[in-house]
Amino acid sequence: MQEILQADAPEPPCSTELAELRVRDAQLTRENNALTRRMETAVTEATRLSHELAVVVRERDE
Repeated sequence: MQEILQADAPEPPCSTELAELRVRDAQLTRENNALTRRMETAVTEATRLSHELAVVVRERDE
């Protein structure tokens, strides 16, 4: 029975694979953080432009 369970269990990654996974994880984390900052900047800019447009429309309608 134990042999069957061991056969179904995936082998743990070797230290080289773990090191590669850690490097990849760090890279993806940096990319994610950079994309998050870009998204926040884009949202801030869109909000600013929306407010400017509202002012222009309000002034036009006066």
